Amino acid sequence: MDALVKGLEKRGYGVSVSKFEENRTITPVNIDGEKLWISLHEASTTVPIENSKKDDGWYSSSRNYDYTPTGKLTLQITNFYHGSKSVSDGKTQRIEDRVNSFILMLVKAAEYEKNWRIEREITQREREIQLKRERERVQVVEFFDNATTWNKCVLARQYIEAVQRNAKDESVVAELNSWVLWATQQVDLTESKLLRHHI
Repeated sequence: MDALVKGLEKRGYGVSVSKFEENRTITPVNIDGEKLWISLHEASTTVPIENSKKDDGWYSSSRNYDYTPTGKLTLQITNFYHGSKSVSDGKTQRIEDRVNSFILMLVKAAEYEKNWRIEREITQREREIQLKRERERVQVVEFFDNATTWNKCVLARQYIEAVQRNAKDESVVAELNSWVLWATQQVDLTESKLLRHHI
C-alpha cells in the first residue's frame, strides 16, 4: 500500500485517508476528477471447528468454522464494476510487482467512469430538453383550448343578452328568467375555472 500510495502521488493523483466502510477498509483515490475506492485484503480459508455441533444455546453457521489467513493479498477497486478491477498474489508473482499494473488499471477505470458519467449527463440533458419541449407543447395546446373556451363564454353572454332582448311573450318571463340565471351561472363557473387555473 505504501508503494501504491507513493506511486499514485508521484503521478499527481490525490489519495485520501483510509476509512472503514461496509466492513472493510477503503482508500479513496481521485484520478482526473473521478473518485475510486481501493482496498487491500487477504484471502482466508475455512477450517471446521471440532465439537462445533455442541449446543450452547446460540445458533450460527459461522461458529462451525474458523478462518485462517492464506497470506495471499488482493488489491481491488471496490466501486468499479466493468472489466478488470483487481490484482492478486499468484504462484510466481506478488502484488508488490504489479503496483504499476494496478495504477494503470485505476487510470483506465477512471477514464471509463468519466466517459460513462459524461454520457449519462448528456442523456439526462437530452431527456430534460425533451421533457421541457413536451411541457411547452402541452401548455400551448392548453392555452389555445382555454382561449377557445373563453371566446365561447363571450359568445354565450352575447347569446343570453340576445335571447333576453328578443323575448316578447310575457307568459314565458318566469321560465326565461330561470334559464338566464342558469346560463349565466354556467358561463361564470367556466370563466372562474379558466382564471383560477392561471393564478
